[in-house]
Amino acid sequence: MTVGGVFARTPSSRGDVLRALIEDPASTPDLVDRVDASRSTVDRALEDLQGCGLVRRSEDTYEATAVGVQTYEAYRSYLRRLEALDRVGEVFEPLPPDAPLNAEALVGADVLWPETHAPGSVLHHTTGIVERATRICGVGPAIFTEYIQAHRAAVEANDCSLEYVLPPGVIETARSTFTEAWADLRETGALDLRVIDEALPYELWHAETPSGAHAGITVFDDRGVHGAVVNDTDAMVSWARSEFRAYRERARAIADTDL
Repeated sequence: MTVGGVFARTPSSRGDVLRALIEDPASTPDLVDRVDASRSTVDRALEDLQGCGLVRRSEDTYEATAVGVQTYEAYRSYLRRLEALDRVGEVFEPLPPDAPLNAEALVGADVLWPETHAPGSVLHHTTGIVERATRICGVGPAIFTEYIQAHRAAVEANDCSLEYVLPPGVIETARSTFTEAWADLRETGALDLRVIDEALPYELWHAETPSGAHAGITVFDDRGVHGAVVNDTDAMVSWARSEFRAYRERARAIADTDL
């Protein structure tokens, strides 16, 4: 059996045995008690784990190898990503198959759903972050009154810098629909704006606040906001920054005619 295939058959028993040996070397009888499994199950797990170098035996005691420790960490990471995708997957149902996502970034994310009679309610959580922010970067296919107001508040209260990549249609909507608020935001000089000529699968943003960094994704469907995820982990923030930079590199400098 290969290292990659060690958990393919009855993975939980192998994972339990390997975890127990990482915590403390043990004999077979000790393992039976610690993992609450039958002797035959533990024997099979030990045979498989030894066969691919994840566990070694010293007299009557077994212990995890260095490769065993790393393999278990990779296995746990794999499970965390699957669990995260299972928990937040419904949010991303409207997205096309090639939409960029990162499972590790979604581990531990908060899931936000619009209320039945208040579809914009999903934005309340993110606007709360925006109002505290000192720097915000984002890219997306839509714009909302709540966001314009929250960005103005952040600029006024925190001297917040804003960096956005938006399609031409969104810029035109902001200019024509939120005329005064948009003009005020532009006049502050806080907004670094670029135009991107491509369809965007979702709204992606990251923000710096006095309490730490946050990042999020908002997904839209035919009715408006479908749902969102927000996270403050290093994995999520790092991924969001990387994705934003990639969008920004594909965008073009804004012309006066776009404004």
